[in-house]
Amino acid sequence: MKKNILLILSVIISLGSLVSSALGEEKATSAEQSYNKGIDFYKELDYNKAIDNFLGSFNTDNSKLEQWINYNLGNAACAQGQKVQASNPQAAQEAYSQALEFFRRAIELNSQDQNAKHNYELTALKLEQAKAQQQNNEKQQNDEQQEQQQKDEQQDKQEQAKKSDNDQAQSSDKGDQPQENTQQQGQPQEMTKEQAKMLLENFQNSEDGPTGLRQLQQKAEGARGDKDW
Repeated sequence: MKKNILLILSVIISLGSLVSSALGEEKATSAEQSYNKGIDFYKELDYNKAIDNFLGSFNTDNSKLEQWINYNLGNAACAQGQKVQASNPQAAQEAYSQALEFFRRAIELNSQDQNAKHNYELTALKLEQAKAQQQNNEKQQNDEQQEQQQKDEQQDKQEQAKKSDNDQAQSSDKGDQPQENTQQQGQPQEMTKEQAKMLLENFQNSEDGPTGLRQLQQKAEGARGDKDW
């Protein structure tokens, strides 16, 4: 793995040297200057700026330079993918996919570029690894979510069972209350003075009122007179 990364970096440096030597004492074009800046940023591991400068160097009629640009864009995109793969495999997949397109273009411009072919295959392998890593991460997340869901459901069941037990206990306590009320209702209640007065008046005004009362009193006196004490 480290050997492959070193190969990419050494090729980039050699290509930067080729551009400089090819120019000699002549002033470099804006495309070549941008390309050389891209090489410098890549060596500093600043892949975003390297890609920006490589893209800015596309305005050239030099087919050889165009092939180098695509090749190094592929290298920078691949390195960018490796940098984020552990933390963000999805972003790594996007970077690897872009790298494959750049390598493919470089191979079209120079079918003899073995380094481009090698790095294309390496990047394709890394793309598959990033996909597998993302699938594994998603599976792990799903498993964790399901486990948490099961825990929540179990906790809900326990809370519902506890609530049901409390409701039954309260219902049992309330079920004894009407019996107590019934017993209280069956007990004679003390009569108020007004109620006693009204009852007496009703009794006196009835047909069996005073007469009936006297008859009861006479019977009671006769019964006492007959007894031999």
